[in-house]
Order: sequence, then structure tokens, then C-alpha cells
Amino acid sequence: MRVFVGCALLAIGFLSADVSAQETKKDPKDRVEKKKVESKEEVKVYTNADLEKFKIVKPEEEVTTPAAETKEAETKTTKEAADPLQWLQQRRAAQQEQAKSLAEAEAAVTAAKAKLADLERQLLATRNPFSARPELSEEEKTKRTEGGETAAQRHDRTKEMVEKAREGLRKAEAELARLRAGRP
Repeated sequence: MRVFVGCALLAIGFLSADVSAQETKKDPKDRVEKKKVESKEEVKVYTNADLEKFKIVKPEEEVTTPAAETKEAETKTTKEAADPLQWLQQRRAAQQEQAKSLAEAEAAVTAAKAKLADLERQLLATRNPFSARPELSEEEKTKRTEGGETAAQRHDRTKEMVEKAREGLRKAEAELARLRAGRP
């Protein structure tokens, strides 16, 4: 039985080798012919002469600057070089102004966050009777005593105030980001 299985495997090996040999003999010719048939398009080869036709940028010798630009650049550099002390003072003043604006923007963001947190606590207290009562401003206390609002109306008004505070916080953060990026 073992001999029979071994002979069968050997015969299969010879047959597959013969078939693969026949395929490799035919394949290279067939592949080349198929490629010739498939690629009937002509390949375009570009030369240096063709590339010169497409050249858009002028050589450096041909590029000229207008006389007005040259004079303007010369006067600007001479003015800057003439008074470096004034330039330094202007730069320091600009840096101080930038620092001041940045500090004001950071303070505005902090204030907007605090206001939003207070309003969110008030909003929570309007719907949840078991939450801690928030510290109300004098203006809010007078509105509540004189307004005659129902709890639902107070909740809606507080909800609107929260949305306005969120929008104010977004604007303050955008301003702070703009100043930190150094954009005017």
C-alpha cells in the first residue's frame, strides 16, 4: 500500500512539473504578444527641447525689479537703520500692549467661566428642589421678588441666560486664542 501511494505521488509530481514546464514555455511569448496587442498607444518621450517650450520662469538675469520698489526698499531700510532706539521703544510698547490685552482676555475668560458656573447652578436649582440654593445677585433677587414669575418661567429665563453666557465664553476664548496666536 505504501508503495502504491508513493508511486502515485511521484506520478503526480512528474505530471505537474511537465504541465508547468509547458506553461512557462508558452507564457513569455504569449505575454509579450498580449502586451503588444493591449498597448497600441504610442508612448511620448519628452526631450530637453520640449521642456524648454514649457518653461515659464525666466532666468535670473532677465528678472528685474521696478525702480520704484528698489527706492522704496532702500528708504525703508535707511529709516530703520537711522533710529534703532525708536524702533526698540516701539517694539517694547507693542509688547506691553500685547501683554495687557492678553491679561484682559484671560480675565474675561475667567469671569465668563465663573458666570456660567453660577448660572448653571441656578438652572439646576430651578428644577431640583433638593439642590443647594445658589447665591443670587441683588439684581436677580429683585427680579424674583418683583417679577411674579412662575417656576417654569424662571427656568426658561435662566436657561436663556445660560445660553448667552456660553456664547460669551466662546467669544472670550476665541479672543484669547487670537491674542495668543499673535494676530491683530
